[in-house]
Amino acid sequence: MGKILRKWEISEKVLAVVTDNAVNVVNAVRDMTEIQEQDGLTCAAHTMQLVVNEALACHQDIQEICQKAGKLVGHFRHSNVTTTDWQSKQAQLNIKSSKLIQSVKTRWNSTLEMLERLIANRLPISNVLTDRNVTTSIVARKLEITEVQWVQMEELVNLLRPLQMATTVFCGDNYSPASIVRPLIWKIVRHHMQPIPEDSDSATTFKIFVSTELGNHFKLTEWENFSNVSARLTASFLDPRSKNLEDELTETIQKVQEHVRTLLDAEPVNTTSNAEDDPRKAVHKTALEFLFYQPVRCLNDIESQLQAYLTEPQLRFDLDHLEWWKTRADKFPALAILAKKYLCIPATSASAERTFSTAGNIVTSKRNCLSPENVNMLVFLLQNKSVYA
Repeated sequence: MGKILRKWEISEKVLAVVTDNAVNVVNAVRDMTEIQEQDGLTCAAHTMQLVVNEALACHQDIQEICQKAGKLVGHFRHSNVTTTDWQSKQAQLNIKSSKLIQSVKTRWNSTLEMLERLIANRLPISNVLTDRNVTTSIVARKLEITEVQWVQMEELVNLLRPLQMATTVFCGDNYSPASIVRPLIWKIVRHHMQPIPEDSDSATTFKIFVSTELGNHFKLTEWENFSNVSARLTASFLDPRSKNLEDELTETIQKVQEHVRTLLDAEPVNTTSNAEDDPRKAVHKTALEFLFYQPVRCLNDIESQLQAYLTEPQLRFDLDHLEWWKTRADKFPALAILAKKYLCIPATSASAERTFSTAGNIVTSKRNCLSPENVNMLVFLLQNKSVYA
């Protein structure tokens, strides 16, 4: 990796590298002197998958539900007679025709999809299992899911749903920055995974396990020394949607602000007058805009910028944080430079993996003579087709 950075002459431009949780990869990045932010940037989606896979085995009831669901789906998928009868009973009950989904170990979301599909088709499945012309009594007893287990299955689906939504946000086709990771994980831990009196024993165990493991993996409360302010924390502070760090500890907030001050002191800032400060050069839509034009007041002092930024109202999460910075870059020039660096760090490595998939779909056995240059151009065009459409 270091050789590639030096070959492309971008050693000083790479701020961070997002990796999976493999120890050898994490250590490799940590040992690279070319990378400015060397710690704590594992893929958020991969980390979430590790936590949920472990959580699905944290209680015997949850394990049994997943195992029984997998056996039931496997039976229907491997028996044409059963599948045909099931589809017939779907039609009789006016249930939308759909196939059962088998869970895959490498995609924990598939467990949620499997359980949701089973719940939606509970009645036709039960009808097939009780039809002795299709299913023998011995097989039916082996595949039977009790009423209590159906209730537990619905409870497990409700537990997994916020985690699935978080993963979808992290891996979205649209831009998902690292700044969103900690605020979102905090919301899951403090709101969605808080046990309530109505929870079953398995649900309580699941919530406590997920909260603990998410806290450990994302280092929500771990502090060793001042230099360990992570890139995610810095990015969250520079994101106007999460700049107040409201879910973080008071000690954490203080250390992050001090860390940003240190970064600002080391950052050269161009405080020269912008063309927009001159009303004769600025572009105006109307005569009133020209006559009432007021240039944006630039705060040259770093501490003044920081305090003014802190007093700005926090942006809602459904609004565009990049557009916010675009309109305030002249007011906070030093912070804007820092924001450009940290808000470009992605939450996951999913986009890079999708690019490899794109390349694999382009370079097929029938197109294996494409030159590297043409492959690069085709991948670029396909990945950016929405921009040029």
